[in-house]
Amino acid sequence: MKTYLLDILNKYNRFSENLDVKTILCNKSWLVFNDTGNKELYIFQENGNLIASVNGNVHNGNWQYISANKSIILSFKEQSYMLHPSFFDKTIFALQQDGTNKYAFMIDEKQSQSFQPKSLTELNSYFENIERKRIEEEQRRIRLQVEQEKANEQRRIEEEHREQIKRQEERVQQYLNQKRLEYWEKNQDYILQNDLSYKQCCSRENIWIIIKRTSIIGTIISFLLMIIINNPEDKTFILVGIFNGIFLFLTILAFFISAEVSSSEYKEAIKQNILNGDLDDYIFKSNYQKINLAEDTFESIDDFETRISKKNKRVEKRKQERESKRKQEIEDNKRKIEERKKKEKEWEEYKNQREKNDFDRIEQHRIEREKREKEERILREQENIIKEKEKKEQELREQELREREERKKWLKEEAFNIQCKLNSNKNANELAKQISLDIKYLNAQYDKDLIFKVNWICPNHTYKEVSLIINNGNDTSLYEHLAILGSQIIELKEVKSVIRVTLRLVWLDIPVYKIILIDKNENT
Repeated sequence: MKTYLLDILNKYNRFSENLDVKTILCNKSWLVFNDTGNKELYIFQENGNLIASVNGNVHNGNWQYISANKSIILSFKEQSYMLHPSFFDKTIFALQQDGTNKYAFMIDEKQSQSFQPKSLTELNSYFENIERKRIEEEQRRIRLQVEQEKANEQRRIEEEHREQIKRQEERVQQYLNQKRLEYWEKNQDYILQNDLSYKQCCSRENIWIIIKRTSIIGTIISFLLMIIINNPEDKTFILVGIFNGIFLFLTILAFFISAEVSSSEYKEAIKQNILNGDLDDYIFKSNYQKINLAEDTFESIDDFETRISKKNKRVEKRKQERESKRKQEIEDNKRKIEERKKKEKEWEEYKNQREKNDFDRIEQHRIEREKREKEERILREQENIIKEKEKKEQELREQELREREERKKWLKEEAFNIQCKLNSNKNANELAKQISLDIKYLNAQYDKDLIFKVNWICPNHTYKEVSLIINNGNDTSLYEHLAILGSQIIELKEVKSVIRVTLRLVWLDIPVYKIILIDKNENT
């Protein structure tokens, strides 16, 4: 089985972990891709046997799927391979050799008639085509998703717009209903007093109320008389009975007719017509309070509707007049716009002529301005260069200062380490810590000479010997028989890299050392 480098497969892995490798491999014959022209055929059996045929020469082997690392082991007499599934579709199965970027490719023999690559270029084109289709599908999906989001957003905006319009209509309707109700409550008496049909209805209702009350009273009185007389053969009893029947009939008739003739229902109908907008021309005029309702009284509801229709026609006529006036204004505006454009054109020609005459002066001014801007730009660049140089010098100075401080710290630590090594025991180290030893430079800058003063103070003990040792490279200076408190001026002609100043004293036969290290550039 040959393996090949194919860069496009390194960009993605298309093998799903949910696929069953055994189901894919078994019960199929796989053509192994190679560029030698040989027909290499693999047959994977469910019992783990592997039949490999190269141009009809059969080799037996074994195969095994390891789920721990998702790998396939192919074993032959000569060698074995560990491969990892990398790509699978209905045509091709790509396996990556473990630890490499090389791949083996197996093609389902049933699909070999439609796809049987002869070179690695054809394989690469196959995968590029798959990737291109995937990208196109992804782009199409994204495009559809974007279009769907736009459509959803458009629907949302339209829904919000409809809701807004609905809320506005509701507010307008509420306002109209409120104004109509206020108008009715304020003017209902005046409207009803000037409505002849309402007056007639009230008159008929009052008449039938009187009849109803009279008949009820007559019925009760005649009934009581009949009880008092209580003699059916008496003519008076018979006459009273007749009257009682008449009054009872009138009572029943009055109840039915008065139920049909109701001024309150007619009043409610007028109110409802007003609330439905029949008097909006009166209600919503700015001067509707000044309208003389006595001149606009109506005989009935039909008459009222006729008058409203006439009012609507007059309103429509006024609308047409306003529209005609608006069109006339539009025509006037167009004419004014044409005149303004003509003037603007004349002004533009005048400006062009003036610009042509002033071209030389403007060009000279432009040249001078560009020259001045160029000089200013050069000046700014020079200033920026100077500032950048100063910034770098400042950074160098800060860097040198940090390095010098780090050098001083290192010299101090190094001196202390040497001092601890020379002192033989803990008591000597403790005594060395109590000794004061410092350096004072007498020349701030120097070329080769260095003059400094060494000051020391020793604790008040009995010492056998106090001496000062100056090590300048290989040169050594020794100052003996010194006091426990004193100073010494040192002058060095040629200064080496590091100078070691050592104060040595003997205490109880124990040598004690106090050391300072000096850098040759420390005092600069």
